Amino acid sequence: MYLIFAGVLVGALTRVLRRAADEPSALRILNRAAVAIPALAVTAIVVANVWFSVIPLFGIDDSGTYIWPFPFGSVDFQVEPAG
Repeated sequence: MYLIFAGVLVGALTRVLRRAADEPSALRILNRAAVAIPALAVTAIVVANVWFSVIPLFGIDDSGTYIWPFPFGSVDFQVEPAG
């Protein structure tokens, strides 16, 4: 997410330097970036919370396919008898 935030900021600054003809247009571009960064952060938080809520906590047996919310990791899942 930090790389995405930095990309939005650098993109906005590059756009200001190349295309802004006056101060109001430059401020408009920067204000849009200032709104986009927190909106992306809130969206990422909501997606992460929904994704983590999908993890089954009860009723898991040793068969079936489970989709875990870790796109860049792996999960080793073992079921052992209680006691």
